[in-house]
Amino acid sequence: MDTAVRGNFDGTKNKCNLFVYETLAAAGADPGLPHQSTLNTLTGGALGNSYPPTAGDWANTSFDIGGWRVLGADEQPAPGDVAAQKIAYGDASGHVMIVGPENTFIGTGDQNGSHGSLEQIPRRDYIGGLDGERIELPHGPPVYRRWVGK
Repeated sequence: MDTAVRGNFDGTKNKCNLFVYETLAAAGADPGLPHQSTLNTLTGGALGNSYPPTAGDWANTSFDIGGWRVLGADEQPAPGDVAAQKIAYGDASGHVMIVGPENTFIGTGDQNGSHGSLEQIPRRDYIGGLDGERIELPHGPPVYRRWVGK
């Protein structure tokens, strides 16, 4: 979790999806703001504000994200694609990152105990946090999406 306040996200909210949204929108591949908050807890008290797809949305192959398609099983992710995974965190629906160069993922995380730090990690089958190399939480398979335009 990033302790900074950013947009509709207060200091108690994870922001991996906000990082992905802002990066993609700046690159011209805007996934949109498909959600409206209906409870104060969703946006730290900002009722009615829009917010980007969650990590769980990106990882849900049935959730439509405008301009983005899910890669097929026979396709390989490429830099600029989005990688997401449902993970049973107590305070988030999963984790989402952008596929980077040289077989990496780029996003925000808890690198060296610094919440919300920018990180580039080796691509693997699990994109959430690890305890050493042990995976601690139930998780789904990574889902990859590619920009096709609107």
